[in-house]
Amino acid sequence: MLFLSGQLDLNSASQLDRALEAVCADGAREVVLNLHKVDFIDTTGLGTILSGRTFCKQHGCRYFIDTPVPASFKRLLDVTGIQHHLPFKRRVGRRAPMT
Repeated sequence: MLFLSGQLDLNSASQLDRALEAVCADGAREVVLNLHKVDFIDTTGLGTILSGRTFCKQHGCRYFIDTPVPASFKRLLDVTGIQHHLPFKRRVGRRAPMT
């Protein structure tokens, strides 16, 4: 699981790219993004989350976003309408759904 915090924006999105490259290179079979402590995501960050799915798929690694997601991210998904293009996964033992 990759735990993100703070802002996922133009200045930090490349860090997520590098982290995904590293875990896939290490042979991870699954990546789960935990966004619970992310307070802000801009369009660059959103694009990086989306492209992460493609990157992981190319490297034989499953890719998910941990739920529930922060309210700010949920609003961004609602505004953009892309929630159906992202794979969400609830961790075992959690009850709260994404919506």
